[in-house]
Amino acid sequence: MVAGRSAAALGFKDLRMKSFRGIYFVGLLSMAYSLPTIKYAVTTGQLWYGVFALLPLIGAVGLFLRRSWARFPIYAFSVCVVPTWVAYTMWFLAKKGWPYYSTILESVLGLVPGLLLCAGCALGSWIVHQHFRP
Repeated sequence: MVAGRSAAALGFKDLRMKSFRGIYFVGLLSMAYSLPTIKYAVTTGQLWYGVFALLPLIGAVGLFLRRSWARFPIYAFSVCVVPTWVAYTMWFLAKKGWPYYSTILESVLGLVPGLLLCAGCALGSWIVHQHFRP
C-alpha cells in the first residue's frame, strides 16, 4: 500500500487474490490422466493401475470443489510417480545401455513422455501448493 491506497486502486493486480484457473487446470489434467488409465485398468484386468489412478481423480474432484484436502492426493501421486519413473529409467538404462534405441535421437525422444509426466506432476504440485498455502 502506498499512502493508504491498495494495489488495485493503483492499477496493479492484487496478488493475494487467488485465481481458480490454476487448480481447475490441474484438475482437468488429473482427470485426463485418471479416466483413461482407469478404463485401461478395467478392460485389461490390471487393477493396480486403476487403484493408483484413483489418487489424481480424487484430487481432481476435490480441486473442482475447491477443497484444501485435495492437495494431498495430488502430492501423493507426484511423490509416487516422479521417483518411480526416475528409478525405473535409471535401472532400464543401466540394464540396456545408451542409446537403447537404434539412434541417440530416438532414445532422447523415448524419454520425452516420462519427462513430461514428471514435469506435469511438479508443476501441478506447485500450482496446488501456491493456491492453498496459508
